[in-house]
Amino acid sequence: MSNNSKINKGKPELLAPAGNLQSAVTALDAGADAVYIGMKKFNARERAENFSLTDASKLINYAHSNDKKVYITINTLIKESEIIQASELLSEIYQLAPDSIIVQDIGLASVIRQFFPNLTIHASTQMAIHNSAGVQVAKNMGISRVILERQVTIEEIKNISSNTNMELEVFIQGALCCSLSGQCLFSSWIGGRSGNRGKCTQPCRRRFYSKNGNGFFFSPKDLASVNEIPDLIKAGVASFKIEGRLKKPDYISNVISAYRMIIDAAPNDRHEALKEAKTKLKRTAGRQISPGFLHKEHFKELIEHKKMGVTGIYCGKVIKTLRDGFEVSVTKKIHTGDILRLQEYAGDNSSALTVSHISINGLTVTKASKGEVCFIRCPRPVPENASVYKTGESYPRINNKIAALKPMRNKVNLEITITRDNFSVKTQICQWNKKCEFSEAKTHPLNSEKVIDSFKKSNSDSLQAGSITVNINGAIFIPGSILKSIRREFWDFIHPETLNFNFSLEAENTLKKFLIHYKNTIDNKEKILVKNSHIKCGKDALPVEYFKPGIKEVILPAFCPENKLKILKSKILKISEQFPQIKFRVTSLYQFDILKNLQNKHKIIISYPSPVCNIYSVMEYKQLIKKINGILTKAQAWIELEKSELTALSEHSEITIEIFSGGRIPLMSTRAHIPVSGKIHDDRGAEYLIEKDEQSGLTYIYANRALKLPKLKNTASFSNCTSGLTDKITSEFNFNREF
Repeated sequence: MSNNSKINKGKPELLAPAGNLQSAVTALDAGADAVYIGMKKFNARERAENFSLTDASKLINYAHSNDKKVYITINTLIKESEIIQASELLSEIYQLAPDSIIVQDIGLASVIRQFFPNLTIHASTQMAIHNSAGVQVAKNMGISRVILERQVTIEEIKNISSNTNMELEVFIQGALCCSLSGQCLFSSWIGGRSGNRGKCTQPCRRRFYSKNGNGFFFSPKDLASVNEIPDLIKAGVASFKIEGRLKKPDYISNVISAYRMIIDAAPNDRHEALKEAKTKLKRTAGRQISPGFLHKEHFKELIEHKKMGVTGIYCGKVIKTLRDGFEVSVTKKIHTGDILRLQEYAGDNSSALTVSHISINGLTVTKASKGEVCFIRCPRPVPENASVYKTGESYPRINNKIAALKPMRNKVNLEITITRDNFSVKTQICQWNKKCEFSEAKTHPLNSEKVIDSFKKSNSDSLQAGSITVNINGAIFIPGSILKSIRREFWDFIHPETLNFNFSLEAENTLKKFLIHYKNTIDNKEKILVKNSHIKCGKDALPVEYFKPGIKEVILPAFCPENKLKILKSKILKISEQFPQIKFRVTSLYQFDILKNLQNKHKIIISYPSPVCNIYSVMEYKQLIKKINGILTKAQAWIELEKSELTALSEHSEITIEIFSGGRIPLMSTRAHIPVSGKIHDDRGAEYLIEKDEQSGLTYIYANRALKLPKLKNTASFSNCTSGLTDKITSEFNFNREF
């Protein structure tokens, strides 16, 4: 287990993304303290190559051999039909002993805590935790680290850190989403490919049109916080995270080495380190950069709507197109293996290629320098006068090193007991005893650390020490050479004993316990027939800031900055005391902390954007509500779920499932300044409405079509009729398509 902010000898951890083995090894060799990876399913970057179990095993073995860490992401929402499959993946990962699992779905977090307790849980940024109250709830859920929402400022991070002893992780470099984490429905709305499922098609990067012109209204600049690192260190951040599991090794190497310089620099050397780091970062082609949301004053300039998203490094202009390629007047070195983007002189169209062949005056070369005219082979037509941008550099492959990586050896847990006349080692496989005659120590008695250090070393190609506990009875002296001989004798003995031993037995038994629990839960659920009650936002329920007498339910704000927590607590307490029968709609984890001091036993409804996709999330919410002396009456199903999943969730849940069945839903919400307001439309004519809420400071993007779902048996329903645009055109969202 980790200690707060005490990683890498008191320095914050530098955490790198890795989409494959080459990127992961490159990151660790460049100075990363840890890497985070995704498996083939249930991770938020499905477009990355991602890891097989074998490759993950090789990486973890390599990382642990070099005192580095590996975190595995299962950071998507898990549907009811997938909870068994996700748990099967957990049982396979369990044997690899990664340093943590990064999780979005609180139902999955509950499964890990109950059935795979040896796995450490980190709360994904997709959990949308953005204040100290949310961090405290995560801690109560058995989570050891929180990856904060990306739209928190340095001042807010400082205040959160001062109010908790939990590890905090923040993003310091990479692409930014326009929307608050875990609350973007844009890609899902237009085509069923959800960012909450790792399938985002990035509609926020597209061009939109308004009455005042057109532009890329939702496309933020990339985050680069080199200047903010000293302040983030002072704020008590435990881990600095780089975004980019889709990035190539050249990007990973440059970014990691740049931030390594800044983190390691002594205060007096930091200025020079910063200059050198910025030079390295200039080679990481991408969008324009900014400090992101770390400073409020940058919210207004985060979106440069007049320019396309990815620019890259300008390398020249196409001066001639040929049948099998093009000629370019080079302004910045181009090398074989580089990735280029060819941008039309006018318009949004661009194409990319990896440079496989360069020639100058008919002679094949490996690079073309500034001032030269070169020919680059390209199998498809190239726009005349296109601008050439470099978006990735050639990077030496480490195929031989990757090929030499070995999977993890099986772990043998050791309980060592040493007396004056006996040395015994008990394992999960068998027990080994050796009769000895040790002398009494007069000055330097044997200690546990020395025994552990010795037995960590295994002379076996297939076995390694797992957990080691040592019990020494009395002051005993054992020479180092004798201890080494005993250790070798033990490992020689244990090796043949393990040949028929099933090391995955513990994981298999754990999975069996989960499967039994799941079956019993859904089989023994008391079937409750629910009258289809209907709640309308605006008529029956209102946000807390607009509350008025006569309203039955109060909707708590999904986003509450650290400096407004006390104000919100005061409002809730006042409403609770004046209206003891009022119901509260919980929309974010942090609210369980601010509701804990209410004297009345209030009824609570889990409501969007709190995600409910499986019965384990329902059960986890029920436990959280029980701890604050509340009563869970309904749980609103996640708004993206399809009909079959809504039906299964309703059938399996002991709590009434509510469906968000009608009205407006925000496709995105953001703290960024959106440079237009009112109606806009895309290239296909689909309309959207942009509204800023002065009360929260957030801007919301709504679709022109209202949600309208058919009624489902034994469910309650909810609709939002408070936002504008016509309701004549409706959508069933994902109801009849797969989420």
